[in-house]
Amino acid sequence: HQFSSRHFVGDVEQTYRIQQGTQVMNKINLETVGVTYQATPRYSFTIDVPMIEASRRSNNSPYTLTASGLGDTAFTAQGWVFNPHNENLHGNVQFGLGMVLPTGKDNVSNVVDSFNGQGPQPRIADYSIQPGTGGYGIAFQWQSFLNIGHLSQAYFNGNYLATPQDVNHVLRTGAAANPATLTQYNSISDQYLLEAGVAHAITKVRGLNLTVGPRMEGVPAHD
Repeated sequence: HQFSSRHFVGDVEQTYRIQQGTQVMNKINLETVGVTYQATPRYSFTIDVPMIEASRRSNNSPYTLTASGLGDTAFTAQGWVFNPHNENLHGNVQFGLGMVLPTGKDNVSNVVDSFNGQGPQPRIADYSIQPGTGGYGIAFQWQSFLNIGHLSQAYFNGNYLATPQDVNHVLRTGAAANPATLTQYNSISDQYLLEAGVAHAITKVRGLNLTVGPRMEGVPAHD
């Protein structure tokens, strides 16, 4: 589950949005079904199918936009740099390469009433809650770990999704009145994620680990 209501331009927070009561609130619930085929101890293939249920509402708006459904499906191949069966191995690095297919809808709309005298009208949901991006992607990923004693492990993981397309040709609500703007259509943005930290096994509860570390994810400002 993810909830967001703070606005940023670059790394500068627009605190006045909350003061004015114009902040936009996103709620996103994401579940992913993943299936992995272990071809050899070193190489594997994975398919990930996400399901999303999301909503978006401005604090001063009379309506809430919602979107749900199948997201974009990812197919990846992974391989460890070192043989996992090496008993003297204290760490390893895995690289992955794959493709993301546009199986999710990128044009979900709601019929809402803005109470402006025009009655219920269709409105395209914001791209931040759309199940799909509308474009293909190339996925680069890695995960690495280093054992620290018998119960702890340091890790450093990351992935980058490169999308060759520029926009998905979904006309945003209200954009038809001003077609010359750069925001007329939704952008298909690259995405990235980095995380690092330490995981420690809780011996009194089998399978339970305590993980501490920073995580950074987002989209580049320029595509």
